[in-house]
Amino acid sequence: MALTKLRKEIDEAVKTPIFNMSSEELVKEALKNEEGILSNTGALCVFTGKHTGRSPNDKFFVDDEVTHDEICWANNNACTYETFEKLYKKMLAYAREHKMYVTDVYAGADKEYRIPLRFINELAWQ
Repeated sequence: MALTKLRKEIDEAVKTPIFNMSSEELVKEALKNEEGILSNTGALCVFTGKHTGRSPNDKFFVDDEVTHDEICWANNNACTYETFEKLYKKMLAYAREHKMYVTDVYAGADKEYRIPLRFINELAWQ
């Protein structure tokens, strides 16, 4: 599935997308949503629950002719395209019912080599 098609489907699926808020706007939104509080120094403090930190064993990539020789499988998990489709449809169904914060950024400083990324989060502080 082409990246532009994925992006269009996700953009259309999200019930209430909120695009590219500044850090200041996201903090205000998190406070409004009662997602956290401000510390005495002005930093946003949130309770993340019992599942904190990264989940390195929860990284899955479709193992196909495009990715097979490009991904280090020692620390990544493989899945089938069918598994991806099932999870993707589940995510779209969830997004249709929820407000989402969408942030477009780049990885890398050099404009020639940087990679565009899109983060979609349910909570403003994420």
